[in-house]
Amino acid sequence: MFGNVGQFIYPKEIQGRKTKNPVGLLLLQSFVGKQRAGYAEIYGRCNQDSAVRQRDRKAIRAGKSWEIHVLQPDPSETKNIAKIRLERASELADKWERWNAVALTEK
Repeated sequence: MFGNVGQFIYPKEIQGRKTKNPVGLLLLQSFVGKQRAGYAEIYGRCNQDSAVRQRDRKAIRAGKSWEIHVLQPDPSETKNIAKIRLERASELADKWERWNAVALTEK
């Protein structure tokens, strides 16, 4: 997040609608040449699409079923391994569902 770079104050309201506090790690350390802490997982959603990345594994859902990709040997995400790694697909999907439940209730 860029909020701490220019002493930006995140608005509590935009066009009459209350905002949620931004989440994430600050990037300032990267800009001044220092190492910053990494993420255990990275989560995202856009409309009906969902994603979670943990190390070199990425789970994506566009619709009802999840796909699992191993990014190191398959950076273009052409090989869906969800059917052969059911436990991994379930684990990442559960992580995303827990994150999403918290993200929807945060104020």
